[in-house]
Amino acid sequence: MSRNIATLLVEQMENYGIEYVFCVPGASIDAITTALIGRKPQLVLCRQESGAGNAAVAYAKKTGKPAVVLVTAGPGATNLVTAVATATLEHNPLIAICGQMDSKTTFKPSHQIINAEDLFLPVTRYSKEVTNPDTVTGIWDLAYNRATSNETGAVHLSFAADLLAQPTDVKSTSPLLNSALSIAQSSNISQAQQLIKNATMPLIIIGADAASELVANSLEKLIANTQIPVLSSFEGGGMVKPHHLEHFMGRLGAFQNQPCNELIKQSDLLISIGYNIAELDPLKWNPSDKPLIHIANFNPIVANGYRPTVQLLGDIAANLESLAQGLSYAPSKELLNLQQQVRTILQKRLTEFTPPKSDTVHPLQVIELLQNNIQANDTLVSDVGSHQYWISEHFVSHKPRQFINSMGFQTLGVSIAFAVGAAFSNKSRGLDEAKVYSVSGDGGILMCIMELATAVEHNLPIIHLLWKDHSYNLVAIQEEHKYAETSAVQFTHNVDFAQMARSFGAYGITVTSSEQLLPALQEAQAQKGPVIIDIAIDYTDNLKVIVE
Repeated sequence: MSRNIATLLVEQMENYGIEYVFCVPGASIDAITTALIGRKPQLVLCRQESGAGNAAVAYAKKTGKPAVVLVTAGPGATNLVTAVATATLEHNPLIAICGQMDSKTTFKPSHQIINAEDLFLPVTRYSKEVTNPDTVTGIWDLAYNRATSNETGAVHLSFAADLLAQPTDVKSTSPLLNSALSIAQSSNISQAQQLIKNATMPLIIIGADAASELVANSLEKLIANTQIPVLSSFEGGGMVKPHHLEHFMGRLGAFQNQPCNELIKQSDLLISIGYNIAELDPLKWNPSDKPLIHIANFNPIVANGYRPTVQLLGDIAANLESLAQGLSYAPSKELLNLQQQVRTILQKRLTEFTPPKSDTVHPLQVIELLQNNIQANDTLVSDVGSHQYWISEHFVSHKPRQFINSMGFQTLGVSIAFAVGAAFSNKSRGLDEAKVYSVSGDGGILMCIMELATAVEHNLPIIHLLWKDHSYNLVAIQEEHKYAETSAVQFTHNVDFAQMARSFGAYGITVTSSEQLLPALQEAQAQKGPVIIDIAIDYTDNLKVIVE
């Protein structure tokens, strides 16, 4: 078979180090799937386009690198949009490649024809329908660079089926060596140091864009020199080293009843590191526009609640090193006392809870189980829902990117697909045995259960803890708060999820009491492939973590 555009595209993937192509096949992309046979990027056959996309999102969250999502024309492309939007809003690099019908039909309304370039334009860093075979490599280069630039996100390329089959002698290209990120000007560093020295109640806030071992090492030096307390966003956890955990005050709460909110109220200087405002509107935590140091790869989106006094732009780790160098800060007695008060409250909230109803388990009992059993190389994935807030407040991760969830776009129904992507990211780093623990409610799991088949097919070490309460619980809480009643949230049909797991070829366990939790987890850990633990959960204490 002669070398064609599809083969050229696969060569580009190889040259750029693409490890996985998450795919749902179709006639318009079969030239690419055929070209992938025997080539280096591993093709992972998924069951639905959103699942393929979300697996790629999770892979990016874990590795910081893009995977390719490959889907067919028309409905294949439209099914992918939400995952692509998730990647872009949450700053996760991803390359979406969509097939298109033959070019002779694309000018008119026809079978599976849609303007994919325009469809993806609002939710990507770059969107292009490739029509000229001579531009394939150049457009790939541009798209890859946009996806992996400082403000990372998704890009989209689409190719007509007849273009992919066209013979070509165009040579593939290789990526340019990455140029070093810039370093903040020394005057800005000095200004930031002076702001810290003059502050009586400074506070560090770590966001998802800073989540890396390199930044964590630099942050360690800043904490050692200043003892400034640290909060993290939902996806910025694991950045404080275990020997500095006394300075970690928990996660930035979406609701105003979090212990850390008192720290923010009394703070007179906020040091924002890699913060993505899509995770939480700054007006939620900085309504009075306190003085703010912005440390990030790129310019901030200036808005009410986020108006930096000084910016340290460029290489986050290097700028933190420069900031820490020569900076000494003695925290005030008031700041130390407030930190101790917050730590005490956080500890009390772990143990003071309403006993769960008969035949159910309390959220904190599940979180304690996870905290005591998740190992250093394991991953915890959360779907969207009430469980997301419980885990975000109470689970302490000790490594960057150990806990991943969707908080920017807050996409419901990602858990199983995220777990699949996280498991493949472990494989790529030689961590095949590392467990992926995922958590969802009984609403979210039915939006991604099809990817359990993908997990079974690849025998992935996924343990899914399903918190079942027969409702869209987070929506119910919000409705109750606003209207004193609920609607369209209760499930009247009980699904046996353990039995469902077995029907997929996975392992299924049912838990109805806290005494069953540890034996169930140990049973799950003994399995080689995916497991679902169906846990009856009692959300009586939800208002302790979820209230406006």
